[in-house]
Amino acid sequence: MTPDPLGWGIDDYAAAYASGTSVREVVDAVLELLDPAPSGVLIGAPLGASARAEAARLDGLDVDASSLLPLFGVRHGSFGG
Repeated sequence: MTPDPLGWGIDDYAAAYASGTSVREVVDAVLELLDPAPSGVLIGAPLGASARAEAARLDGLDVDASSLLPLFGVRHGSFGG
């Protein structure tokens, strides 16, 4: 099933990955949502191939997904000190 990340928060991404959704599936779904946006908005078409390549790299990591933060180690929430 193709994910529909419109309006997702961090918990939704974590739940998707925990249920077996691949990073590539999420990135493809996000890029599809951005297709109608003008060039230069967020990722847009120029960086789509780069985003998909990075998603494939992340999908290929040999790690226990349950040990990862929802954004593959990227901190979220409070960024203070």
